[in-house]
Amino acid sequence: MSAEGAEGARTRGTVPGPGGTGKLLDGLEGGRSRLVTVEGGAGCGRSTVLDRLVASAVERDGLGTALVRCGREEASSDWGVVRQLLDALPGPVDPSRAPHRLALRDENWFAAVRENDPWEICQRLYWLLAERAAERPLVLAFDDVHWCDARSLRFLGHLVRRLHQLPVLLAVSVDPAERSAADELLADVVNAPQRLCWSPGPLGRSDVAALVRRFRDDDGDAVVDACLDVTAGVPGLVAEVLRALPRATAGETPAEAVRRCAPPAVATAALSRAARHGADAAHGLRVLSVLRSPVPARQAARLLDLGPAEAADTLALLERLGYVSVGPEGVLVAPEVLRRAVGQRLSPSERHRAESLAAGVLAGRPEALNEAAGHLLAVLPEGDAGHAEILQASGRRMLAAGRYPDAARLLRRALEEPPADDRRAEVLADLGLAELYRDPRSATGHLRSAVAGALSPEERLLWKMRLAHALAITGEAAEAHRVLSSELERTPLRSSHELIRRASAELFFLALSDDDIARVRHRPAGEGGPGGVRRRKPPVPEEPPLPARAVRLSRASRALAGAFACRPSGELVEGIHEALSSGPEPTDESSMGWLAIGSILLWADDLTAAERVFGRAAEEAERWNAPLPRYTALWLHGLVCVNAGRLDEAGALTATAAGLARARPWDVWRAGPAVVAMRLAEERGSGPAPAAGPFADEPGGDFPRLWVADLALAGRGRLRVVEGDTSGGLADLLEAGRRLTGIGCLNPAMSAWRSAAALALAGLGRADEARPLAEEEVRLARAWGAPRALSVALRRRGVLRGGDQGLKDIGEALSLLADGRFPLESARALLARGRLHRSRRAHEPARDALTEAYRLAGKCGAERLSGRVREELLAVGGRPRVSRPGDSPPLAPGEWRVARLAANGATNQEIAGHLYLARRTVEAHLTSVYRKLGIRGRSQLPKALERFGEVPVDGGDGAAPMVTEIVAERPR
Repeated sequence: MSAEGAEGARTRGTVPGPGGTGKLLDGLEGGRSRLVTVEGGAGCGRSTVLDRLVASAVERDGLGTALVRCGREEASSDWGVVRQLLDALPGPVDPSRAPHRLALRDENWFAAVRENDPWEICQRLYWLLAERAAERPLVLAFDDVHWCDARSLRFLGHLVRRLHQLPVLLAVSVDPAERSAADELLADVVNAPQRLCWSPGPLGRSDVAALVRRFRDDDGDAVVDACLDVTAGVPGLVAEVLRALPRATAGETPAEAVRRCAPPAVATAALSRAARHGADAAHGLRVLSVLRSPVPARQAARLLDLGPAEAADTLALLERLGYVSVGPEGVLVAPEVLRRAVGQRLSPSERHRAESLAAGVLAGRPEALNEAAGHLLAVLPEGDAGHAEILQASGRRMLAAGRYPDAARLLRRALEEPPADDRRAEVLADLGLAELYRDPRSATGHLRSAVAGALSPEERLLWKMRLAHALAITGEAAEAHRVLSSELERTPLRSSHELIRRASAELFFLALSDDDIARVRHRPAGEGGPGGVRRRKPPVPEEPPLPARAVRLSRASRALAGAFACRPSGELVEGIHEALSSGPEPTDESSMGWLAIGSILLWADDLTAAERVFGRAAEEAERWNAPLPRYTALWLHGLVCVNAGRLDEAGALTATAAGLARARPWDVWRAGPAVVAMRLAEERGSGPAPAAGPFADEPGGDFPRLWVADLALAGRGRLRVVEGDTSGGLADLLEAGRRLTGIGCLNPAMSAWRSAAALALAGLGRADEARPLAEEEVRLARAWGAPRALSVALRRRGVLRGGDQGLKDIGEALSLLADGRFPLESARALLARGRLHRSRRAHEPARDALTEAYRLAGKCGAERLSGRVREELLAVGGRPRVSRPGDSPPLAPGEWRVARLAANGATNQEIAGHLYLARRTVEAHLTSVYRKLGIRGRSQLPKALERFGEVPVDGGDGAAPMVTEIVAERPR
């Protein structure tokens, strides 16, 4: 017989499949022998390798097999493993043949041989195997031979040394980390030079996927990845996780269920195995299981509560057993599923002691502070002020990182501990800041308590500013103003102090939030506006002397005050760009600074810079988990997109902002998305989107007293005029104007309410009241100097003037828009020019203007504007393309015009007045339309026109929508 393979050959890999184990059997029938050792720790798949090897042998004809599994019972029983072998050994091929005289295996024989020479016993057993192998080759598998008794190990060593004489494959599996009853005898077996050593490694991704398919209906990538992550690919652990996998809870994915799985069998096996190596090993495994990330070995030793030498021995043992990973990053129980399973076996008292001890040990390392606080979250309060300090310090780190929910959880726990009396107010103030954007009402209560316990003027003023901010978020701007102004009056801090500068700027922004505050703080600037509205200038904060955060906030407030008062935009934008060069701070406690900067850039038509500010602010706020600043940046970014003609993008941004505001106690701040929603509805021809919320229908007098809400009210007024409610729209516009001027906001770039109200007044036949408003808006827009606001004012004044003066105004408006940055405004100006030309019977220039207006409006997706342009284009003989596939209807241009107006609900008299036709001509056109379209009357017109891609553009029932627009914008 001959042994095959190189001496000491070693193979490492995953558990082999049937094909891999089958190759080990090749050559047995030819008389070859082989020794295979399978080495690895618990759960590595040693037993699986032997099972597959024996199964492959059974499938082959002419091979005998015997599988022996060793256990702790056999370790203390003489010849226990040999007895199993004799029981499992196949009988003779020829039963009639008498057995060898030395192969008797009854109890009497074992009793007799106990007294004889061990070598002679081993030789007799060897002869028995030789007799069986002579009849057919044998495959003998011994699992977990580290549990084998000493006498049986002596026999296996005897067999190994003579294996080359037999056609036998001897396979043994062993855990090198386990102690044997006879280590030297075990070494003779598992370290034989001629062995082929197989060390199963972790499972690969494909192997794990195959296991997942065995236990689950799907093998989704996420589940496979989760199994690999929590088990490190250890076969036994993967199988246990899949067996014990809990049902996914509501809102939980199967992969998340895998990650929280903690099979009890894993903990039982690991703890019992560790206990066999001593109580210190089991205790160490339990204590270390509470750690969530690696810690240095020295700190891990402190957790074990052992002497240095004993702790080092215990860590080394746990590492050898495969329960602890010791590397450059530190010590950690691994894989994760083992750590989780053992941790869940701890009793409440054990966990409390272990978590508290871990927190105390880790708090000494600054980089481990957050982890130390995490351990304290897992235990009940102990009345330890030191624990409260750890929790507060970690909470402040979370605040600095923008992780406000985590900070709030830590700080609430610190209050439960509780903190020392002289630190309680600090914890309350930090908690108020953490809750500011997510639960401002709770923040208000905590900040009031913090202020009451403040120990210094600086603390008191800083916390009063936070309190004012929380009150403003919940809509109590007047109370916020009172709280902060009273503190500024009583504080002993010097006027040059940074906190004084910041508080003064905050007061300015609060003054913009409530008309009552504005009446107290703002000085009259003269009379004007509809109904004798008094205009007031906002206060301008003093120039701060120090380059600090207060400087930026104060500069922002000064710039905003200048914008409200229509100071030249060029000066303000230049200063803003200088400030931006030092880097904005969008995540400051108060978002008003960057909000003001971005808004001014928007009103000054620097859309690129405004978009950059709002885009970066939204990204930073999301990274820092600050929902209110992100919400504000999103809807303001949407307003930028509306001005740029990107309506779809504006709608998406506004919807995201409205989703953030849903179920949050932000009250008046919800008006922001409504501003954009009203603009979109005005351009697209549909009702306000859900983002408008209650502001779509709320009475104007009940709108929140916040300048953002004033903008929403003005937007709703314009929308109502377009949709036919001229009187209601005019009331909204005038109320918005009263509010805006009441807080000193004169700038038409913020809201062109004057010219919009002028068109509405003209539509109601009150032209004398309309003209002063239009003239005032042109004057203010020129003072501001931004092209878009001035072009709007000029266009609307041109519509009111009509004739050559009107064309001149509109021509100037178009020259301001020549750079193409505002396609919607260009389309509106071209529509106004086309109407004026048509009124003068100049159809050729009218067609040119209207064709370009139609192109621009369609490009922006402004359906309402496109419909209005189309009507005018048809009236001057233009042929715009049908908006949806279909044949063009068989109508003449004049018939088209009349049909569309009638479909929108206009009466024959109104159509005649708008088109400058005789009433009989309108009736004749309608009769021809009915005949050509095959309908009987006016009620069937909308559906008939839809067949050709034409729909009513104003969407209302009755004549009011179209009539209002006709009268308001008719050339005069």
